[in-house]
Amino acid sequence: QVPGPQGEASYVMLRYTPDVDWSQVKQVPGHVVVVVDTSAGGDDADRQLRADAAEAILRALSTSDRFALVSSDLVPRVLYPESGLAPADEAGIAKALEKLAGIRAGGATDLGAVFDVALQRLHGSAQPALVYVGDGRPTVGELDGDALAERVTRSLAGSSARLFTLAVGSDARHALLSRLARIGGGGSFRVDVSEQAVQEALRF
Repeated sequence: QVPGPQGEASYVMLRYTPDVDWSQVKQVPGHVVVVVDTSAGGDDADRQLRADAAEAILRALSTSDRFALVSSDLVPRVLYPESGLAPADEAGIAKALEKLAGIRAGGATDLGAVFDVALQRLHGSAQPALVYVGDGRPTVGELDGDALAERVTRSLAGSSARLFTLAVGSDARHALLSRLARIGGGGSFRVDVSEQAVQEALRF
């Protein structure tokens, strides 16, 4: 028991180690949808950095996890798989990255629209997560922070999915992406160089 230095209440510290055989604990596979900003925003280096970050996230998944990859520009598109979620094995990740590499960057960004599309793939998942990779700069649809926050709140209503944001590029809206991640019960991270992509991917 440690008395307070200014006469305040005393505190007791206890150390407890649960008697659990962790090898026998059932692991729940994660279900993840990765959204990549493929709009015309940013330069070639920024677009490559987004692709690198998406690849790092996918390769950090366990082979028991399942995933989908979505592109985000004027109209959100599920790049892979055609339906549901795919196993996060080497073959599936390679196909998804091939689809992403074939996307020609261009067009506007409707950031708000992507959440409904992505969350459809996570409906009914046991441990769902949505990861947005981009600069967080919409050019159509909801443009200001309050409108986007309201859109995300509506989209996530009734869903158990957590939203994570990965702010990529020198012009990324860090404050906005952090706000959206807080609404979604997740975290927000930033990537300025390719070397950071792997480090941040391991934190999800």
